[in-house]
Amino acid sequence: MSKKSHPLINTNLIESTLFLRRSINPAEIRHSDLVRPAWPYGTVMKNPDGKWRMWYTELLHVHNETHEALTCENTAHYAESDDGLHWRKPELGLVDWRGSKANNCIMGTNYIDSRGRDLTDFTGPEGFCVLDAEKTPVPHARARYTALTLLRPADQPGGLALLYSDDGLRWTGYDENPIIVGWPDTLNSFFYDTRINKYVMYMRPTVHVGTWLCNRMVARATSDDMVNWSVPRTVLDTDEADVSAFEEFSELGQTSPQRGRIIQYYAMTVYPYDGVYVAIALLYNSSTGISTLELVHSDDGIRWNREPVRVPFAQAGPEHDFISFHTTTANSPIVHGDEMWMYAGCIRNTHHDFFKPGADQQKLTDGHTLGLLTIKRDRWVSYEAAEHEGELLTTPFEWKGGQMLLNASIEEGGYIVTEFCNELGHAIPLPHHASNEVMHGPMDEIEAPVAIRIGEPKHKLLHTTHQFNVRGPIRMRIKMKKAKLYGWTTTL
Repeated sequence: MSKKSHPLINTNLIESTLFLRRSINPAEIRHSDLVRPAWPYGTVMKNPDGKWRMWYTELLHVHNETHEALTCENTAHYAESDDGLHWRKPELGLVDWRGSKANNCIMGTNYIDSRGRDLTDFTGPEGFCVLDAEKTPVPHARARYTALTLLRPADQPGGLALLYSDDGLRWTGYDENPIIVGWPDTLNSFFYDTRINKYVMYMRPTVHVGTWLCNRMVARATSDDMVNWSVPRTVLDTDEADVSAFEEFSELGQTSPQRGRIIQYYAMTVYPYDGVYVAIALLYNSSTGISTLELVHSDDGIRWNREPVRVPFAQAGPEHDFISFHTTTANSPIVHGDEMWMYAGCIRNTHHDFFKPGADQQKLTDGHTLGLLTIKRDRWVSYEAAEHEGELLTTPFEWKGGQMLLNASIEEGGYIVTEFCNELGHAIPLPHHASNEVMHGPMDEIEAPVAIRIGEPKHKLLHTTHQFNVRGPIRMRIKMKKAKLYGWTTTL
């Protein structure tokens, strides 16, 4: 039996609603300290054999005697787990890091690859977005693993670069590097988009107004071959609903003038998801130095939609042992049972603290950890009815038979009832002595079967399988009270 999910973050599924409120379903902060120290500029994968693999980075700000930031020392590391919660740092013996090879470092400063080339010089690799050709399409892969990172070699311009590896541990640089010249720092991610048969990259723009600090926006580039890329175009920026464009603020430690708007997009992780593009964006307040995570979505990966009620997808609160988020890792959410897992950076200092005179940089670095965010499967957003009955009408979709399963929760005294309609919105006649089965609360299920009832309550239910002889295009008219609808799943 095959299943296809239809999460309601995709607004194309909805024709119209009545007395329903669309709301973000904030992520649960399940853990805040799974790997330490760690920055989330990396990737987490779960293999079919149950083994979890993680590539992550560490960053240490290097200052001179006047405490002016000279550079960031970046290193890439590897970890493994059996359950996604307890992580091991194997001693790989690959990189001499801080005077020893007894570590899990896979790339550091002045890294020499298998061809004898210095890939990183004194800055090391910033970011490590990894694609596994055995798990996701990578038509132009040169080995099982491909990584995107930001490098500054000693003998050529710095910029975004590609690496390849057979085992995910020993890496070789592409001869064509850098594939994009410039310094779009922070997390850069890419994937092969099967909808358009191109590679798509999300990064900071390399062409923009103002000084180099004005690049805190999200840009998109595409490639046919993973080597030759279009000029990145800005696709997402903050607006007047966030803060006035005329605000002025001199950010601590920055020597160039700031852009006017003090709330900025620091980075964004994007992934295709059931007919739509979903992204977790890092929204940074340059006045406070603190960041939260925002959920956005897009039909084409270019024009991005922000939720009308802009509440964080995740933010640190007084009950947590950290004060600010960093971005999520570059991979799509990992489905684990009935949950989706996302790994994010948890920070115990503000962005400004790195630039304060006398700051203990090693202590600040040690306060950066990887945490775990979770939501129930497909529950990005919901349509919610309160005491007054609400109604949702879907857009037409092809019905090939099978079962219809609702992803919903219902409070005590609430209900959901689903009616199948033709393309014009008229109810499809049910079999003789049949009625639409009402789901009553309390209930909280990811796959609650929609059913019709034949005869009196003591008789059997007839589920919407092939026995319900209706084919598409059809619509659903879903009426509910004191309930939330997150989406539905079709089976065949």
